[in-house]
Amino acid sequence: MSIKEYKKAFSGIEPDQRTRDTLIAQILKEEGYRSGTGERAPSQGTWMKRAAVKGMPGKKNLRPGILAACIAAMVLCLSVTAAADFDLNDIFQGFFRRQAVSGEGEAAEAGKAQETVPLSSDDAFLASAGNAIYEETSGNGLKLTVRGTVSDGNALYAAVDVETEDGAAFSKEQEGVLKSYTFEEVWLQVEGGERQRCALTRIDDGSVQGKAVFLLAETCDTDLNGKQVSLSLSNLLMGTNEAVDLGMDRTLGELMTEFEPLEEGGIAETGSSVEADEDGNEVSHQSFIAARTDKRIRFSDTFPEAALSNLGIWTDASGTGSLLLNLELGGELTDSLLDQKPLMLVDARTGQELSGSSESTSIGEDYAQYLFPELDGQSDLSGAPGQETVTARRYCFNNIGENQLKNAVLALGGAGSQEELVSGIWELDFTVNYEETMKIWAFDETIQAGGLHVKKIGISPVSAMVEFDTLSDENPVPESAVLNLENGSQVEAQAITEEMGDGKSGKCRILWESVINVDEIQSISLNGSVIFL
Repeated sequence: MSIKEYKKAFSGIEPDQRTRDTLIAQILKEEGYRSGTGERAPSQGTWMKRAAVKGMPGKKNLRPGILAACIAAMVLCLSVTAAADFDLNDIFQGFFRRQAVSGEGEAAEAGKAQETVPLSSDDAFLASAGNAIYEETSGNGLKLTVRGTVSDGNALYAAVDVETEDGAAFSKEQEGVLKSYTFEEVWLQVEGGERQRCALTRIDDGSVQGKAVFLLAETCDTDLNGKQVSLSLSNLLMGTNEAVDLGMDRTLGELMTEFEPLEEGGIAETGSSVEADEDGNEVSHQSFIAARTDKRIRFSDTFPEAALSNLGIWTDASGTGSLLLNLELGGELTDSLLDQKPLMLVDARTGQELSGSSESTSIGEDYAQYLFPELDGQSDLSGAPGQETVTARRYCFNNIGENQLKNAVLALGGAGSQEELVSGIWELDFTVNYEETMKIWAFDETIQAGGLHVKKIGISPVSAMVEFDTLSDENPVPESAVLNLENGSQVEAQAITEEMGDGKSGKCRILWESVINVDEIQSISLNGSVIFL
């Protein structure tokens, strides 16, 4: 049921907050029963869904539909309303915004123009594209609830509430690291489409203890309307700058003497990168990895099962030195932990980080044979294809020489590292329904725009799809997109993703920075070239 249908059904009723919450949850759960969602047994203690009520011989059961109807009737008798609870922009924490006109809202109070303002609760776009739902899953002390989606044929927005089951705070530092909560992995799959990795962004203000609201904003490779969507989330993390001491009783300079000097044949170049230094200047780095040796040198009291399988300084043709280090994982030192808390090089005397530029990689058997054809046992993965486990990582720390290793030790964390708050996997399944808001412009002949040969454009209030001739060396990629409105204002792209088509065409999918009125579009600029619509 779309938001428009819910509002129509409950218009004119005004309940107290608690009654509204009960009514909304029960009726939206009924939507799940009627759409055929049933109970799944808990999987490894990580999640469960609601059970469908089924009749049993000799017993009378109150069906969910009747229960919802009884609650609705009770509310009607009390002359109370639920329409306000279907304010999707409230569910989305005011995320959906439109360009403000001069003197509107806060802009008038501040005496200056404001860029955007939240959509109103009765906005036509939210009423058409919005879908009020209630799908929840619990496990490992957390409850996750999808309460609303906003969609078109191209984009999916979903609001996910994450709450502690007992109402306790996530951590003592909740206010200080408000925006740093995230999930280690988020996977999205639309019925009939490919499984894709995505991300959630926290959008609430942190005012409710033990509760956070996350936003999923993704473009998808298949039409969404009426489709089942599966969302899998693992491990709730919190950003922290804390560094973890590895408990080393020897420096890297001392440990390096355990290994033979690095030589040709045991070194492979894996690529290059360009980064900006503290002054904003571009600095290029070459990346190398070293072959694994038969040695396993223990080095950490904190992680006694971890070991080094090679360590040394490699100087490239330009004379730049890099520290190459092969780390064998074990015990609590896992690949997941290193994702959360990166390995870093520090001066044991001062605690100062020695190299701000480093890369790590783990290679499989095929790539290992390509890089080190004369050597065996070089794979950093174990297990069957598609189910591999990372057992080792190879590091390259740029601009490091032997003199710096005299006092150098390893640590985990530092700036940008994360801490695991709650471990687990949570899975949510929900159906997306909406009224299509995308308007299509198809051209009889391709239109040239910034090097692109555009064949078709579809634009909705929140996204766009541009179809063009297949990318080639002669055809540039779509790097910029701007909507030009009739009132002279512009709306820029928040994100652009590309996908290859059938070999004859390609597509780019666009998310806009703010909600637009499709009827007010004058033109679209692609790679700086204007196409009038």
